[in-house]
Amino acid sequence: MMKANLENGIEFRDSLALTNSNLQTLARNFCKHQKIKDLDYTKQRNTKTPLSSDEKRYINDDTIILCEFENVIFDSFCLPGKKVPLTNTARLLLKVENEIGINIDLVKANIQRMQPSAKEVIEASKYLFRGGFVHGNIRYINCVERVKMRDITSDYPYQMLTKQFPMGKFVQKPLKHNCFRKGHESKEFRQLLADYCVIIDATYYDLEAITDHSYESLSKVKKFVGDPIIKSCDNGRIRTASEVRVMQTNYDFEIYQHLYQWSVMEIHSIKFAIKGYLPEWLQKCIASDYKIKNDLKTSGKQDTVEYALKKIDVNTYFGAACKSVYETNVSYDYEAATWTDKEVSEEEINEELKNRFMYFYWGVFITALARVMLVRCIVEIEKRGGHVVYYDTDSCKYVEDENGLCTQYFEEENKRIAEERKQFPLLQDPSFWGSSGKGLGEWDDELKGGDAVEFKTLG
Repeated sequence: MMKANLENGIEFRDSLALTNSNLQTLARNFCKHQKIKDLDYTKQRNTKTPLSSDEKRYINDDTIILCEFENVIFDSFCLPGKKVPLTNTARLLLKVENEIGINIDLVKANIQRMQPSAKEVIEASKYLFRGGFVHGNIRYINCVERVKMRDITSDYPYQMLTKQFPMGKFVQKPLKHNCFRKGHESKEFRQLLADYCVIIDATYYDLEAITDHSYESLSKVKKFVGDPIIKSCDNGRIRTASEVRVMQTNYDFEIYQHLYQWSVMEIHSIKFAIKGYLPEWLQKCIASDYKIKNDLKTSGKQDTVEYALKKIDVNTYFGAACKSVYETNVSYDYEAATWTDKEVSEEEINEELKNRFMYFYWGVFITALARVMLVRCIVEIEKRGGHVVYYDTDSCKYVEDENGLCTQYFEEENKRIAEERKQFPLLQDPSFWGSSGKGLGEWDDELKGGDAVEFKTLG
């Protein structure tokens, strides 16, 4: 629950939803008062349990910190805009709305023309939107390995500032042929994937992993036919199946080509949209916040409220794009003392979508682009004799090959990314070029050239 309205006009808000921080972190980032004591959560209590002095101190800390944070919220949002954002994403959207200014109605109208229906958003949230690719290599589970570690510098902002996204409404495309063997897809299909952003609804028959890495999540498939033991052998990831029906972007299809083999792919429907770079107003907001964050970092202000807010902002633009819709609301019946669920109608969801100035499918494709970048890295490392042990959205832990070819790959890839950034006028400021480490989008060595470290994953 993120908010609760009482009958007397008082409204409770969840500070965690607004800050992504626990009480200790919230205090460090925003308050003078710091949390000292904590509760013993193993102790059972009721309303008559006496409080110890430490527990009273915890309550005092809690109250003082939240009061201080309330002042930050009041000064930042209530005074200028008379609105209190519900979540961190909502806080950022208020700021972006101010940046757009008088053109906000025009921007909303343009986005509304592209926006999918409530039904499409609900289906896409369940089956198409996948988030980051996080998993351990099944071959190395419970093994201690000496690994090197790399991660992408500000991965999602990099994708948003340098890649192309759907910039129109998705349209159904009839295909002359809709069944293909792997590697024998039609020229029409391949051209569609090359020229547009594409959403595919397809069934793969005789699907089988061809590497140690299992990409497809059982929780995301529309249909699974196969041995129930096999389907759960890799922590919810599919190694093999007689039949799997999925929704995927063109980037997920590329990942399938890298990690799976199949006998036949049957396409039930395929939609495409024109692609282009994100709107200038959005790119300017992201680039500006990224620059301010890096400037604060290089000037030694990493422990300030200003830096904490900027870091949160840079990481939240993605969340603003893929903001999901609520299918149910929860209410409390005081007389019956029961909670009740109320399903939100499609009309209510469509009305909520009308007020957005971020396109839902931007969020879908941001994560897809990040996943394909990570999978390309995994494939290249293993081509060179290395072994990827674990990966998480924008990072990987790997066993280096004997000849240093993996290190060479990262050096070459970083040069390519640096060249890519030269195409974008907004990214020419030194802040994007790695004055305090790797530049935007580059693979950073977390060990800074040091020896490999011991690592173990449990699954």
